[in-house]
Amino acid sequence: MNKSHCFQKIFLTMFLALIYFTCISLAADNFKTADYLSEEIEYINDKDFQKILRFKTAEIYQLYAHNNDGEKAAEALIKAGRLYLKGSDDESLAGGFVCLATLLKNFESSAFVPEGMLLIGEIYARKKEYGRAVKTWIECAEKYPKTSEIAAQALLKAGETFKKSIKNKTEAEKQYSRIITNYFSSKVTAQALMNRAEIYAENDKYDLAVNDYLRIAREISGSETADTAMYEAIDIMENKIKDYKKAYELVMEFKQKFPNSAHLKKIERAEARLVKYANN
Repeated sequence: MNKSHCFQKIFLTMFLALIYFTCISLAADNFKTADYLSEEIEYINDKDFQKILRFKTAEIYQLYAHNNDGEKAAEALIKAGRLYLKGSDDESLAGGFVCLATLLKNFESSAFVPEGMLLIGEIYARKKEYGRAVKTWIECAEKYPKTSEIAAQALLKAGETFKKSIKNKTEAEKQYSRIITNYFSSKVTAQALMNRAEIYAENDKYDLAVNDYLRIAREISGSETADTAMYEAIDIMENKIKDYKKAYELVMEFKQKFPNSAHLKKIERAEARLVKYANN
């Protein structure tokens, strides 16, 4: 380590310590100070120092929450939890868990509680406590159904964990279906449809898979996966269902909807194979 880097690190440490201990005596200012430090963290390149700074900033948020009440205190805990969860080591996850558990226990009526449950489920999943993770996410969606985006995210995480980690595709499909039925306007609905379609295709339920893929392409056209979904529908229609006329019609629809798609060359090759079925 060169001298300039060493002095910079010492200066930043002393500066942070000064702020930290000043904040203890000025509890009302802790929240703003922590917000400032949170922004500064993003500009720190030294990973070790970045972690220390995250921890100290989280502690300032926790100090604010300890000395205050109401929604601002709850917000301080959720911000502290988010900071801790930027790390993946046990110390970071434990710090995050403490903040979020405190939020759930002491601020039950806070608007930040649903996100707190979402993040606690994330901690369980990172520690491979998959049963506890999906239980937390499902409980979050059931307890706070009106927080539609977080409820949908919780169910998506539950579904993905059931499918990839627990290997229970039936339960995964159930959670995706809940999103599609109850939160169709959510940002994660396209992914839920995509994931459910994959399960249907794996189980040879090709008609259902095509329906889900086409719902993404036709009803959520702004989705980044819309063209991929329609390409998958065409592939199944041609190679699994073997309805070549319908596959050709979908190719024509694809070319109209997605003229700049990365799948266009494959679609043009499919068109060349299927064109003879156009008028049949």
